[in-house]
Amino acid sequence: MESEIKNCETLTKKMAAKKVAQCSRVAQALNELVEKWNQMALEAARHIDQFMADASEKVHAIKNSEPFVVSQSNNACVDSEIFAFSTSARCARSDHNRRRRDAIMRRRHVTRSQPTSEDSMVSGESTVG
Repeated sequence: MESEIKNCETLTKKMAAKKVAQCSRVAQALNELVEKWNQMALEAARHIDQFMADASEKVHAIKNSEPFVVSQSNNACVDSEIFAFSTSARCARSDHNRRRRDAIMRRRHVTRSQPTSEDSMVSGESTVG
């Protein structure tokens, strides 16, 4: 009877270790997806920054050209559109940074909830994802 209980405990520990390893692999795959998304978001932010720089140069070139006369109200309108676009770009970057921090915190939580080396020694499996 005692050996059956011990066998059951050993089997339970092995099954738990396998589930933890499986969850760790899923978490790793999700982290890789988050990293890819972060890279795409950073690339998009770079494109937005470049677009803003190009647009600003073009607006200043148009404002400073001889034949082009801008009334004060039109000038303010152009400046407000540029400001609105740059503000939305900053908001997008801020949102991206928040998501990145959240992903890092999720990764830290998953890392801390992985089995200890003592748990994995019972099952004979490695704790590395």
